[in-house]
Amino acid sequence: MGLGRLELKCILLYQMMGASTFLNNLLQFPKDTINEEMAELLLPYLNMEDFNLESAKKVCGNVAGLCSWVIAMYSFYGVNKEVLPLKVILATTDFY
Repeated sequence: MGLGRLELKCILLYQMMGASTFLNNLLQFPKDTINEEMAELLLPYLNMEDFNLESAKKVCGNVAGLCSWVIAMYSFYGVNKEVLPLKVILATTDFY
């Protein structure tokens, strides 16, 4: 019997998180590319009662860090969706 979809996803997740470039990938994540669809896909997790820093710390420090990063990226999206149009206007405005 082969592995199920969930098992395969877990294997891929562990490989991704175990890669030596994982932390750098998070640090270099292109935050400006977060769109509404991505933010909406996070909502089921963000709305979970135990998806917070305190609960994650009880499980593992690394999990807590990743949980904190996800929450921060969602918050960044909320602010950035208001700021991005202003950045475009600023970039196209001639001040001289």
